[in-house]
Amino acid sequence: MENEFKKVSQQKIADNLNISRTTVSRCFTNHSGINSLTRAQVFAEAKRLGYDYFETKTEKKITQKRIGVLICTDHEEINQSHDLSPGFNLMPGITEFALINDMQVDTKIISSSLEKNSKEFISLIKDNKKNWQGILLIYPFKPLLIKELKANFPCVSLVEQFGYDTIDCVDVDHSRGISLLVDSLIENNHKRIGFLTRAYAVDACWSHRRFSAFNDKLIREGIPLNKSDVVNIYPDRLLKPDESISEAIKQTKNGVTAWVCAADHIAYDLIDNLEREGISVPYDVSVVGFDGMTPKDSHKHKLFSIKLPHRAIGYYATKRLSEIIRNPYDKSQLISIKGEIMPGNTIHNAINV
Repeated sequence: MENEFKKVSQQKIADNLNISRTTVSRCFTNHSGINSLTRAQVFAEAKRLGYDYFETKTEKKITQKRIGVLICTDHEEINQSHDLSPGFNLMPGITEFALINDMQVDTKIISSSLEKNSKEFISLIKDNKKNWQGILLIYPFKPLLIKELKANFPCVSLVEQFGYDTIDCVDVDHSRGISLLVDSLIENNHKRIGFLTRAYAVDACWSHRRFSAFNDKLIREGIPLNKSDVVNIYPDRLLKPDESISEAIKQTKNGVTAWVCAADHIAYDLIDNLEREGISVPYDVSVVGFDGMTPKDSHKHKLFSIKLPHRAIGYYATKRLSEIIRNPYDKSQLISIKGEIMPGNTIHNAINV
């Protein structure tokens, strides 16, 4: 009966994604012929359907190095276009290093609301303590979860986890990326620049890093920062997503000529809402993002952004985890990889506004 359930579940996944059941099955065994983004989409759909894709390992697989990839994200975010998800775009680099070095990869998507004492989290550790030699962490995790994971597995984070300096991390160079964005705005004569992020279920350490870089850059350039133009950073002024957009629109009407958004999905949401209010982007206000994600086909704007080196981050994070597995007493490292400007049509000269 159990095998029959798996067959039906895998066929359902295949039907929903318009791919073959063979492709789905191969995704769960890290088959070398499967595109990494396809694998990520299959894992996401499996999670959405509640399908348990951890299957019995053969003796051959047990002899190989096996690592876990934990992606901490909300279920509603899983259902978005994978082209817009930075987490899934890290998979090609992870898979590339794993295939070259004969490593098996298990990918697990967990909810950001997961608690340390939940059955799902306890089972995650118990079921894989003997199988996984280490884990990669994608997106921020709750501190108690990090502590428990670190106690049971060698860990490398693909997003810096605040307060855990003993966890190795490979990430984009936030400071350089934000500096490039602000330079582009300054070159277009913007002098009142706002910063917009969101209040996430788990503290988004990357958005704080990007704001710190933003604040530092403005200080060095002699540009004043109005606290009212900073949305969802200060603990006493955290807003819901729709409220934060409304606040950004209000500040735009009050004189902000450009917004630096902590992530592309925030920027695209802001642009859509600004234009519903009759505020033209970029002619009334400029908007830049961070991640370099491909917009939906229907979107008329191509966001000016920083493109993350997803493949390099995934590759070097897996490489670093392999090093820690061999030498668990090595000093922890923070590895920053530079991103590059991705030109777009969302910047305009402020003098002509």
